Amino acid sequence: MNKHSFSWRFVPTLVLINVCLSYAPRLFGVLRPYEEMFSGFTRLLSLAALLVCIADAIYSAVRISTETPLPDRYQLNQLEYPDLLAAYSESLLEDEYTFEGEISNPLGCDMLLYLRRGFLGMECFLFLHADEYSQEMEDAYGSFFWDYLCRRHPDAPGQEISLLSLVCIQHLTPAFEARVNANIQQVQYHYHLPAGVCFSNRTVYVPPQNGGRYKSRYKEMRKTLLRYI
Repeated sequence: MNKHSFSWRFVPTLVLINVCLSYAPRLFGVLRPYEEMFSGFTRLLSLAALLVCIADAIYSAVRISTETPLPDRYQLNQLEYPDLLAAYSESLLEDEYTFEGEISNPLGCDMLLYLRRGFLGMECFLFLHADEYSQEMEDAYGSFFWDYLCRRHPDAPGQEISLLSLVCIQHLTPAFEARVNANIQQVQYHYHLPAGVCFSNRTVYVPPQNGGRYKSRYKEMRKTLLRYI
């Protein structure tokens, strides 16, 4: 039980009152005729304590889901995109990723894909590079990439896909900040880590996954990302 929740304050009080009412007729003979009434009170208090705990759990879940999480930030060692890409490319190839090439796209950004097949399916490392990241890019790149992957690899729809996408920009934009500030929710068979790099402040942004399912897949992709910084 969270000590900052309201159940932390009220439930112990209800339990104490419940115990007192339970033993009062036994300790004070004059109250014995009212033992059944006291028993009814204790049942009502037990129900009240249970309802308080349930309400607190619902409130906590809603509060967590509506809070804006902050991404983890790390110092970027590379000053420019070509330096970062060179460092990552070397490490990815050493880890048996295959360079799939540059993906022609209508989004106004450079898009490069590295892919590795393994026991857990396809592991994709996608680079997106632009001076600024727009909401149009955010809305379109996911479906565009999925269509491309299915065309190039017809067996992709039957595979588990882990997509680590790294957006590399020169300047922060509202769309970029919304991307890295969002709490990630995973979908079975399609796992995603939408990270970002801003060269103007030399910072790597890694959005969190607070709760939810398949967090182990998030941790795997996060580990891969941070290993190459």
